[in-house]
Amino acid sequence: MSLPKAHKRTVLAATIVTSVVYCSKFVASLVIPLCCKMHMRDALALALILCSKGVVELGTYTFASDIWKK
Repeated sequence: MSLPKAHKRTVLAATIVTSVVYCSKFVASLVIPLCCKMHMRDALALALILCSKGVVELGTYTFASDIWKK
């Protein structure tokens, strides 16, 4: 099944926006602990935890929304 050209552009735009937001959230979550002289491993772990937090809630909300619509 092929997507129309307009849908491909929408998917591409959404992918780009999501990637930019996720990367900027990761960098912001990484810079602050490093400024506070936290070890790099700990700062990376904290940044990954903080970045995935919003994604999990969004996925849970979407899943629940799909179930309730049925």
